Amino acid sequence: MRAFLILITTFFSLLFPLSLLAQVYVPPPPTPPPAHMHHINQMNMAPPVVPEKKDKVSIKNQYYELDHEGLRDYLESIRYDQSDLYSTMNPDMEQLETDEKTARYVRYGAFVVAGLLTVQGFMTFQSEARDAVDDPGSESSNNGSTMMTAGVVIAAIGVLIPNLIKPDKKDYLNFINKHNRQNPESPLQINASIKLDRPAVGLNMAYTF
Repeated sequence: MRAFLILITTFFSLLFPLSLLAQVYVPPPPTPPPAHMHHINQMNMAPPVVPEKKDKVSIKNQYYELDHEGLRDYLESIRYDQSDLYSTMNPDMEQLETDEKTARYVRYGAFVVAGLLTVQGFMTFQSEARDAVDDPGSESSNNGSTMMTAGVVIAAIGVLIPNLIKPDKKDYLNFINKHNRQNPESPLQINASIKLDRPAVGLNMAYTF
């Protein structure tokens, strides 16, 4: 009988801590944020406004890109209806197109030459390295390294020089100003978008002049 009582006591002494371990802790629900914080979160989640990639020029509810192609499209649209204005502005337009083509050719030509020099220089460098291993006493040359360096320099020129040649916004503004002096009744107007770098605000502005 005594052994039975000891067994029962031991059983319940083990059952009590096990019952405590078996309890699952359920955390309380999170406290909802204040109403004004919910409004701020909605503002922050507003998608950013993406501006147009290019400015445009407009005349009589017609819009054209502010580049050599867009202005050429405009000139061709008045070629027969306003032949005098077309004749006055076409030489300026041709100069813009020539500068754009020259910049493009310089860029492509420089990249081609730079690529050829770099590849040839790398192959020459490998050949010089093999020769140095096969004949350690021979005089080493750095033709491969020189050619690769020249390729990098020409590639840099291909990036910088075309930016100096191609028409910039000032050139296009000069074209538009001359056009408006010749045709004050129907001037070209520039429509541009401004984006404030604040995605939470999402403000988009436009101006015309």
